[in-house]
Amino acid sequence: MNQIDLHFHSTFSDGKDDPEALAELGAKKGLTAMVLTDHDNIGGCARFAAAAKVYDIATLSGVELSTKHEGETIHILGYGIDTANATLVQKLEWERSERNHRNELVIANLCRLGYTLKIDDVAGKEGRGTIGRPHIADALVEKGYVKNRREALETLLLPGRPAYVGRGHLSSLEAVTLICAVGGVAVVAHPGEYRRDGISDIRLREIVAILAEAGLAGIEVWHPSNDQSVDEYVHLATDFDLIATGGSDYHGADKPPGCVGAGYDPVPHETFEALVKLIQKDEAPS
Repeated sequence: MNQIDLHFHSTFSDGKDDPEALAELGAKKGLTAMVLTDHDNIGGCARFAAAAKVYDIATLSGVELSTKHEGETIHILGYGIDTANATLVQKLEWERSERNHRNELVIANLCRLGYTLKIDDVAGKEGRGTIGRPHIADALVEKGYVKNRREALETLLLPGRPAYVGRGHLSSLEAVTLICAVGGVAVVAHPGEYRRDGISDIRLREIVAILAEAGLAGIEVWHPSNDQSVDEYVHLATDFDLIATGGSDYHGADKPPGCVGAGYDPVPHETFEALVKLIQKDEAPS
């Protein structure tokens, strides 16, 4: 089976590897298709596409949007989007502005808690576009306050922890509508994570039904966080006539699953082809 990876991150958001290194990792794994999906950032898409071409790996432009649906966090993946679209660029700039303001407030909270940290300790890394809590966590690791990124997030930076600050988000409906409007395909990311966040299976089905009406085209069935729920998500995709997709959600070698193309059941190349066909169908003149 030709395996693919439709979800991973680079230094343009909170990943540890640059786009070129990610393409090389995929080639070593024998992947036939890959899509870079940085958080609220499309800055690495062109570089990844150029690197993927060198290794004869098929690709599309991609992004992962952090959204809210009635107060509940849902991440939406966008595939085959027009990265030059002015509306998309404006929305992503707004998302980054919201993140940057939140980052300043989080750092202020950390300072009040006794952690000596400045925004310059977090920003200013070459190639970095979207800065978020993982980068603040990494800065805390570098200063010796915590052992690793996970410890920083779980003890200080996640909701309910002492330094946490919320921020503005696109709604999930806005995200799906935006992705469709810029020629892309919208997919619900890592549903297994929402179960851990307290979203019931019934509630997830309700959310998927609403988003499907707005143009949602897929759901990430194969993902490291989905554990033993793969069959349930396959049925969910089938019930709403959605494409079942999958990916590693790779951020770096120090975070499970440890590499692109790992931590999930193999996803066939035909899944990538289904996305491409759907994008081409939407692009065809009526």
